[in-house]
Amino acid sequence: MQKETRTIRVAPNMIYHVIEAQAGTLGKAIVEYVMNSIDAKASRIDITLDQSGFKVTDDGFGFDAEQAIHELFEELGFEHPSAEEEHRQFGKYGIGRAQAWSFARTVWRTGEFNMDVDIRNRGLDYELTKGMDPLGGCRIEGFLYDPLMPSELIEVSREIEKLARYVPVTVTLNGKQINVDPSTQKWSVETDDAYILRKSTGDLDVYNQGVFVRGYSSYIMGGGGVVVSKVPLTVNMARNDVLVSKCKVWRRIREHLSAVNTRENVKKQQLSDAEREFLSGRFARGELSWFEVSDVKLITDVRGRHYTMSQFLWGRSSFSVAPERGHRIAEKVQSATKTLMLAPDVLGRFMCETGEQLAELFSRHRTSRMQFIEFETIAAGYTERHEAISKGDLKPEEKSFLSALQVASRMLGEGMKCGVRTVVLGESDSASAWTDGTQFIYVNRDNLSVIRQGLAGCFWLVSLLMHEYSHDSSDLESHTHGMEFYESFHDAMLSGSGYRGQLLVGEAAMDMFKRWTVYEEKRGKKLTRAMIKGLDAMSLSAA
Repeated sequence: MQKETRTIRVAPNMIYHVIEAQAGTLGKAIVEYVMNSIDAKASRIDITLDQSGFKVTDDGFGFDAEQAIHELFEELGFEHPSAEEEHRQFGKYGIGRAQAWSFARTVWRTGEFNMDVDIRNRGLDYELTKGMDPLGGCRIEGFLYDPLMPSELIEVSREIEKLARYVPVTVTLNGKQINVDPSTQKWSVETDDAYILRKSTGDLDVYNQGVFVRGYSSYIMGGGGVVVSKVPLTVNMARNDVLVSKCKVWRRIREHLSAVNTRENVKKQQLSDAEREFLSGRFARGELSWFEVSDVKLITDVRGRHYTMSQFLWGRSSFSVAPERGHRIAEKVQSATKTLMLAPDVLGRFMCETGEQLAELFSRHRTSRMQFIEFETIAAGYTERHEAISKGDLKPEEKSFLSALQVASRMLGEGMKCGVRTVVLGESDSASAWTDGTQFIYVNRDNLSVIRQGLAGCFWLVSLLMHEYSHDSSDLESHTHGMEFYESFHDAMLSGSGYRGQLLVGEAAMDMFKRWTVYEEKRGKKLTRAMIKGLDAMSLSAA
């Protein structure tokens, strides 16, 4: 019996596939050459880019001997000599230069050498030419296998600008400098590890010594902004993520950001969803105590109203989780009982999957008798009923009410330029009003009591109609509100109308009120004190 030690080989085709797999985008591949130039002590890097190819030129030390080419160019994944280790800022794996090979044939010119790499046509064999006229620095020309479309050229250019935004040496793209010196910029704070710019919204863009690595969602970091590290971050082979478990520098930066964002966010009266999720997550992980967040509005109910942690735990005896925001039966349950109906995203905010887990989380952090009740259990006795009422079934006062509503609806539809919708009185056990989103708005007949309050009641009713006009689809099942809804509602509330130049909502409310009083007088009804006060207010306004 014989025993021998053998080495596992990697097939050339496998190396080719590794090169292809590592190559993310053309812009990133070109910036890999920028990082190589910086490691070669270049003070200036010039990039030209067009639809057919690119060129990267630097004034670094290049390759001055054939042995260096053998060791530093043609061997991928090599271990750099210790002397090289001292001056490199970026090179760790020795394969970044290969990323562009997936996109283009590349011709390298440095010293008295020329290296021609074309892996699509020649595989891993490259042509080395020696004895040429000496050239300082390094010039890399790329001849794209697939020419860029005009839109792709713009996209790649923008990517290069972002990736190389804060590199420490001058970088130009088609003659324009695209980088800035971070030491000359205004930052929120500067530490030994990094320059940090804080923003309340958006992603946090992380740059490893000036080269973009990745963006972190503000949900994770508690805010957005920019981080430019002064010292190397430990990144993965593709340089598009930080190896969090291994990078002590990033750990210090992140701890600083978490502390600052926490300190700033807990003081805010109004939080963004991202800030709310950041603080809730830290509380759920045990990184924040109850006392640090007890007065912060981290709880959201089915209507979108926010509560502090103290209000949630001590304000009611039980809670449930609605199927979705704006769920009408859930809203009705909350109005009729002492059970707070949470928006479903509250669970994920606190890293929980069920209401029972949320109740358990709070019981661990604070003594509480808050009971969780399944939605199906608490909603079993409630129904979702929406019925239209024919005009023949309306009482005389309701007919006056409907006519006044239609006057306001006509003004709103014309003023909002979305088409006039017909108002119909209806009955519902869960909604003040609802709409089909195109032709009709249904108003609960119970709102008759509101118009009896005079001009103030008319303002509320006009706001109710405007709310329904802002829905461009049916809101029978729920009335969740996206950004488009709020923009429409906001614009309508601030729009002008009529010769008096009054806001649309004000003019519609006053015309509704006038029509109501006229109809009531025609019916021989005595004006109430609220109606008389409303007429006086309108008279003073006109004067």
